[in-house]
Amino acid sequence: MERVFGWIWVALGVTGIVAVAVGAYWHWFTVGVCVVMAWSCFYEARKEGAKKA
Repeated sequence: MERVFGWIWVALGVTGIVAVAVGAYWHWFTVGVCVVMAWSCFYEARKEGAKKA
């Protein structure tokens, strides 16, 4: 389930980058939050996978 949330954060981050490219510079904070959340979700998924193996 963490991977699903990770990919959702990646999609939101890409949307934020598009918004910045269009001129919404204030979305850099949003992109930063998305990067941190996606990394966190993928890290937890990897930890859970190692625990099950």
